[in-house]
Amino acid sequence: MSEYYWTELRSCLIEALKSQLTGDEQTVEGIISRLTLRPPKNSHWGDLCTNAAQLCQSVSSETCLLATDLILEKIRKHEAVKSVDLAESGDINITLKQEKMVQELPKVISSGVRYGLSSLKPHCTPLIVEVPDETHDLLALRQLWTANYLKKFADLIGLEATESAWTPGELQGYPAEAALAKCGESRLRLALFANDKDFATHFSPVLAVDRTYSNPVFALLYAEARLKRYLRNGVPLDAQKEGSTLPLAIERELLVLVTEWPQVIRLTLRDQDMVNFVSFLQRLSLLFFRLNDEEKLQSSEYFQDSDSGILRLQLLGAVRTLLTAGLDLMDVERPEEFI
Repeated sequence: MSEYYWTELRSCLIEALKSQLTGDEQTVEGIISRLTLRPPKNSHWGDLCTNAAQLCQSVSSETCLLATDLILEKIRKHEAVKSVDLAESGDINITLKQEKMVQELPKVISSGVRYGLSSLKPHCTPLIVEVPDETHDLLALRQLWTANYLKKFADLIGLEATESAWTPGELQGYPAEAALAKCGESRLRLALFANDKDFATHFSPVLAVDRTYSNPVFALLYAEARLKRYLRNGVPLDAQKEGSTLPLAIERELLVLVTEWPQVIRLTLRDQDMVNFVSFLQRLSLLFFRLNDEEKLQSSEYFQDSDSGILRLQLLGAVRTLLTAGLDLMDVERPEEFI
């Protein structure tokens, strides 16, 4: 795949919708702005789902069947697509070919933070970030940090960001100076990004730095350190053996997740909240911990399998690459114990 598969598929859907929708340009663009292409709520349904058929039906039920058939045919023709199903809900569920997906792993490792971002800009809306004048409490400090890092994300895809004044609400957050003294800037920033805005009001220094897998402030750094240890001899970027696949369900789950990096960048910019980004990194780390517990990576022959050994190294290499890229993007410092 020369271009990121998600942007290719979304472009196909937009092209199909434009050929079927009637009305002036503003009406058509308004409908297309509601187009979704995301992972389904249940992974058993597929790897992606879209509401494209529902959008056609909302405009004209008479031509909906013909338009839906056209959309299904467009999707089926994509080289990364294994199957397409129209659900009773009207969603179109898409399953991707694993043999195509594994070819993305060396791209993730070599491209790092820029994986899949070169074609993302046309699929993003203009970015207006709200910047506070003062940062005496954690709500304002969280907003300032969010604005700064959203602009950093926008730069990655060439998206222009404009600023506007942030208007604080009636609630005030925990005193910023006290929180910084107790947690340090790096850990505090990650803790605020890992939680919704309520955490900035009902802040707990103990929960912010809790050393458990459920806390990204600990889990992300620990996962990165463990992966560096397992992959200390390097990751081969050679082409995989023809037809090689990852046999375990959890490996496929990780495979699909690592390729969602550009979608997560887009979602973070769209919702203007870093919690989406940290949640993605946390899912990566928790899946890695689960795989490690189930397969005993350090002591087993997990990487020695003749058919999937290289793929497994590349899979974990991609996970490590994105964890490191994500932490670096947020300027997270690594304590000596994690180096």
